[in-house]
Amino acid sequence: MVEIADNFVMGCSPVFREGSANYRSLKLAAFDAPLIEDVPLVKQKEFFSVGMYPKEAVHEFLITPDCELPINYKLDISHFFVGQFLDVRGISIDRGFQGVMRRWGYKGQGFGRTKTHRRPGSISTKRAGQGSKRVKNSPDIWAIGRASQNL
Repeated sequence: MVEIADNFVMGCSPVFREGSANYRSLKLAAFDAPLIEDVPLVKQKEFFSVGMYPKEAVHEFLITPDCELPINYKLDISHFFVGQFLDVRGISIDRGFQGVMRRWGYKGQGFGRTKTHRRPGSISTKRAGQGSKRVKNSPDIWAIGRASQNL
């Protein structure tokens, strides 16, 4: 199941870059800001100038002139048609602290070991507290941004 937030058009402006003279920039905003005090005054003025409540996320996209949309236009799932490919971005699920067997797929140690079956083994030859870089330890598996293309 996928939740698709309503995106609103904040504006459209020409792009002045070499090789992209026929393109324009469409600015979309999504997710109402929970506290208006957290939004900087410059951003508040920008939102209120187009008659919109401040949003959390604002992104710009290159479009062709024939795809221009009016300000405050609600861009939702009905804008797209069946069979169209989309690039999707989202945030993964926070899984908290995980051990090395689950996070990195360590197999564990064999028979004859006591209390070290699920431990990573040696992680450094340096002094205590100075582990080597890129060692597969087991801290939190955080919620991070992910992207999928051509869905």
